Parts: sequence; structure tokens; C-alpha cells
Amino acid sequence: NLHTESILAACLVWAAYAWAKGRYHWSAVGLGLAVGTKIIPLLMLPMVLRRLWFWKGVVYCSIVMGMSFGLFGLFYDLALLEQTRESMSLYFQDFEFNGSVYYYLRYVILDEYWKLWDYHAYFMHVTWVEDVLRLDWHQGLRRVLPVVTVLDILWVAAGHPSKRSFWTTAMWGFALHLIFSTTVHPWYLVPVILWSVLTPYRFPLLWSALMGLTYITYHGGGFEEQAWVAVVEYGLVFAFLLYEQQSWRIGKTNITPTLPPYSFHQMEQKQASGNFLS
Repeated sequence: NLHTESILAACLVWAAYAWAKGRYHWSAVGLGLAVGTKIIPLLMLPMVLRRLWFWKGVVYCSIVMGMSFGLFGLFYDLALLEQTRESMSLYFQDFEFNGSVYYYLRYVILDEYWKLWDYHAYFMHVTWVEDVLRLDWHQGLRRVLPVVTVLDILWVAAGHPSKRSFWTTAMWGFALHLIFSTTVHPWYLVPVILWSVLTPYRFPLLWSALMGLTYITYHGGGFEEQAWVAVVEYGLVFAFLLYEQQSWRIGKTNITPTLPPYSFHQMEQKQASGNFLS
């Protein structure tokens, strides 16, 4: 489909390898190139700042932002900026595809439960209730979820370094973004899968397998989403995620990732004295 997630993944691997070797300036260059490919890696900056607190993190983030502005500056044009703004507005306000939390809140809570208030005799002619029901709750939900996503990512990033590895934090940052997103295409999962390989979690691999079901939407040349696809996909993914969380917490199963002899995990251990990685 000519999406550039393969380039994004290559740049993220560069950033991850340089990070694990302690070459943070080169890691920042890799992440800056990743941001130049797709804007979404900017989600990692709060995590980087927390791990490299404080001045090393500031320098790292400054390199990333400097490279980002430099790369985008090559294409600086007011008309292009306006088109970009319109495209992002269209994405956040109109696009819907394969959502999870968003679909549940919209179609189950708003379209089913919330609409019942319209027909409840007790609320007839109650001014404030009628005013509330007239609000565009769908648009409100679209505006609230990005805020919730940012707060969740900041919460994950603020976790103490000893509680989770940097790679797990990065994986959760991208995963939470997709969980609360209104639109989740299959190629969006690439960064989540990339980071999951360096963690004990395997739910992103199951997610990527089930994501193929979404192409049923285009069956026959049209575009019609099937509700059962989202139910099956996210039901299995969230169930397996809960299983992994519980198994990892109580130690019933060994879900430690299999890594090469000289692995990222060993690199992390060598830097433990710097308290940069758990």
C-alpha cells in the first residue's frame, strides 16, 4: 500500500540500538528520522525525558525536535501547512475504522443507552436534560479521547524506571494511542509489534493476526464495517492481554522473550549503574 511504516521501523531500530549502547545522541538522530517519516514517534519524548532525567533528556528531545523541524522545513509552504491542518482535522473529526474503546462508547453507550433518555417520560420537558441531549456527544467523544490518550501516555511515561523496561514503556505508549483511537488500520500496529519483541508481551502479535479480519470491510468493492469483526478482534486481544498481565504478575507462566545471545536486555543490564533503564 506504499505506507512508510517499514522506514519508520528501521529508524526506530536505529534509535533503539543506539539507546541500548548508550549512544544517546545517535539514538536521538534515529528517532528524529522516525518522526520525519511519521509524526507518531513524538509520543516517545515524555518517556525519553523521564528515563534520561534531566539534562540528558532535554538534549535528546532537543535533537529530535531540531531534526523534525529541519526535515519538515524542507517542505515548508503555507498551502501545504493548511492542507496538513485540514487532513488532521478530517482524521480526528470524521474518520472511523476498527476502533475499540471509541466504538464501544459511541455505539453502545451513546447510541443505545444514552438515547433511551429521549424516550423516558420522567425527563420530558426538563430543560437542562433536553439541553444536554441536544449536545453533539459524538464530536465531544472525539475531542475527549485524544486528551485521555495523552494523559495515559504521560502516566505510563512517569512510571518509576525500576517497574518496567524502556521498551515496555514505549510499547504501551503506542498501544494506548491505538486503543483510544477512532481509526486503526493494520499498518498502524508496526511500532507496537516492534517494541513488543523486546518485551515479555505477545498480545500485539495476536492483534496483528486478527487485524486481517478488518479487510472484510472492503468485500465486494464497497465499504461496510461488520460489528462482529471488532467484537472478535478486541475481545480476544484484551482477554489475552489480561491473561498476560495476570500470568506475569503471579509468575504462573514463563513469558520471558527469547532474545539473541547478546541482547538488548544484556545491554540494559550493563547500563544499570546509570539508572537509565530498568
